[in-house]
Amino acid sequence: MNVATKRAMVRVGDRHVFLLTAGRGAPLLLLHGSPNSAATLAPLIEHLATAFLVVAPDTPGNGASDALPTQEAGADAYADALAALLDVLRLPRVGVYGHHTGAVFAAELARRHPQRVEALVCDGFPIWTDAEAEQLGDDYLPSLGVTADGAHLARLWSRIVEQSWYFPWHVRDEGRRLSLDLGDAALLHGRAMDFLYAGDAYRMPYAAALRADGIPRLAALSRPTLLTCTQADVLAAHLPRVPPNPSLTSRLAEDQERLWQAIEQWFKRHRPPAAELTLPPSTRPFVDTPLGQLHVVGEPNAAEVWLHDAGESSAQAPPDTNALCLDLPGHGLSAAPWPESTAEVVAALRVALAAIGVDAARAPMRGKGLGGQLAALLAGRQNELATGAVDIPDIAPRWDGTHLLTAWHFARYRSQYQPWHERGYGTRNNTPLPSAEALQQMTVDLLRAGHATLTRTLPCSLASAP
Repeated sequence: MNVATKRAMVRVGDRHVFLLTAGRGAPLLLLHGSPNSAATLAPLIEHLATAFLVVAPDTPGNGASDALPTQEAGADAYADALAALLDVLRLPRVGVYGHHTGAVFAAELARRHPQRVEALVCDGFPIWTDAEAEQLGDDYLPSLGVTADGAHLARLWSRIVEQSWYFPWHVRDEGRRLSLDLGDAALLHGRAMDFLYAGDAYRMPYAAALRADGIPRLAALSRPTLLTCTQADVLAAHLPRVPPNPSLTSRLAEDQERLWQAIEQWFKRHRPPAAELTLPPSTRPFVDTPLGQLHVVGEPNAAEVWLHDAGESSAQAPPDTNALCLDLPGHGLSAAPWPESTAEVVAALRVALAAIGVDAARAPMRGKGLGGQLAALLAGRQNELATGAVDIPDIAPRWDGTHLLTAWHFARYRSQYQPWHERGYGTRNNTPLPSAEALQQMTVDLLRAGHATLTRTLPCSLASAP
């Protein structure tokens, strides 16, 4: 049975929190590991959503969720942030699943807010010895070190590969080799993208979990807790370290299928009361359209609507613009893919704007490149998308990670030449070279869009709207 997964963005205090939701009935809160995002839990979300209401947030500082304001926040702060999220969603009592870092935060939520947790599953709970904790050290969580030449992307890819070879990844000796398959380029690319989405904020939740002393936290739990993981998990050796506590059950799973069965059965045995998910109004909603969900950013009463260029996102809107922005299909956080026909794009944009109370035919509207053309189509000033010949860079995931650098250099050249592939003095513009941080955002946006979307949209980016 396929269960539709929806995206959402909610405000918790001063932070925005990204969610994946699916199913209905008894609510489960699923927490990913670090430095990942809720997207890594997509198969488990779909599996559990056949019997439960599943809510999977990007934890603070990961994915598309804002970081906590305090750099040195501990596991307690992350647990309190999760309790605040449950308040906003009006979920009084939930079952909680956590993987690795998420398991630490799940246990801390159950310890600090036991009235909010019906039952708990910790999938790979870390209980470090003093020697292990010392070995992890600061080298385990280096800064991404964004550089103007993009060299940090090569370092990142090497780290992603080494995480499949060694644990800890930075201790490169044969005694630390893992019995794991490396995975294909798409898998490695997904792991790299989780780092790039979070930036250096990835270190904050990771460090909070590494600093947390697991034994006293587990010993203090009063809610029914299953501590488990597969035999292949690097934390399988930690299961025998679990302290005595009648609330705890330890069980090693042979493989992922049996692990998922155990998780499902545990929550069916300790089922929280059924609840309805309530999403409060948001200035960053996801709107349903015939193509899928589109992400909208800003107030409906903004002065204008602004649409970004091919391979970009609403994050690249002009900083001085009081505008309502959309992530176009296939771009940014929108779940809708770029379709075959222009008419489908225009129809989806009209639906998205109407859903938040904006009349596309009347609202002031402009954009950049492709976005400018779409603005003209929505306003009736243009009938078709104009296209031009363009050399489209291949940023499809490659085994050696060089596609990351291809995207980086494309962003650099695109900022300096129009068109980017005619790199002569006569095509140079007068735009200053973007900062390393701005180039990082451009690169992430390009990689989010992907090669297939760029192939369809880049030829339209050269033609400006009339």
